[in-house]
Amino acid sequence: SKLSKKVRAMFYSSCQTVVGTIVTRCLFWSAVLSQHASSYTIPSCKSTRNFKNSIKMSKYKELVQLSTTYARRMNHLSNRIFGEVTRPTNPQSMKVVKMFSEEPIQCRDYVANWYPRHVETHLLAMKLREYGLFRDEHQDFKEEMKRLRALRGKAPPKKGEGKRAKK
Repeated sequence: SKLSKKVRAMFYSSCQTVVGTIVTRCLFWSAVLSQHASSYTIPSCKSTRNFKNSIKMSKYKELVQLSTTYARRMNHLSNRIFGEVTRPTNPQSMKVVKMFSEEPIQCRDYVANWYPRHVETHLLAMKLREYGLFRDEHQDFKEEMKRLRALRGKAPPKKGEGKRAKK
């Protein structure tokens, strides 16, 4: 059926992607190890404790810094695999890379929490005032002034009783 063909094609393409990534990593390390087999030793399964001692990573660093085509390609591939900057960049471009790798300024704690939370505090105080648990003298004064203006007839007119409605 058409559906099973589509599903099968999607499965094969996803498998190829995963396998391709694994093969790329294996090719990378096998190429590095085979090129300079004299300075590298691959540990057996029993000696996993000595893995760090058996592979001399300092040799790898020296290989990457060489100016050969092989070294440049291996460095590029290594950077792609491990999520680093792939192409050599000047210090000005590295500033941009560093800037994008950091946490955004507006998300940092000292910026986000710089000012007090006035809105949340006010809403909480008003809710507590409704329950009678908080007293705001200024708000009490404003409400008293509104009440006195309404008693003197100075309150704003109700809807539909304004100047235009009287004509």
